[in-house]
Amino acid sequence: MSLGGAAAAGILIWQEKRVIEKLKNAKALSPKTAVEAEQADIKSYVERSALHRLVKRGKVHETGYKRYYVDPWL
Repeated sequence: MSLGGAAAAGILIWQEKRVIEKLKNAKALSPKTAVEAEQADIKSYVERSALHRLVKRGKVHETGYKRYYVDPWL
């Protein structure tokens, strides 16, 4: 991996960690407390992209219509 590729990967990881923290701060820790992205202050295209990557990988869960939560131990 080139230096540029490593930097890009680091940015993606940082974005994903930021999304997870925003969900935790919104107390979205179970299906019952799941929130819409906007409620967790996930608004930008970059953050929404990170959110969708996390859902695809099973790190963030989607319930109902556009409601998300993260496991508390993540």
